[in-house]
Amino acid sequence: MVSPDGKVLISAGDDNTIRFWDIATGRNFRTDKTHGGAVRGIALSPDGLRLASASWDRTVKLWEGGVEPAE
Repeated sequence: MVSPDGKVLISAGDDNTIRFWDIATGRNFRTDKTHGGAVRGIALSPDGLRLASASWDRTVKLWEGGVEPAE
């Protein structure tokens, strides 16, 4: 999934993680591992400020604060 501004790629994985990638540099700038099972789905709000993730651990998590890399 790509952020609305096209700067960040967000990936979900079988390793229970959500990773945030800077598209311009290819750098992984954030990894979240809060699910207890493989992350099977992610959705981003149109403004890019909220992210929802769903996992095989039967949880859905909501994230606030945006997805931009730190300067």
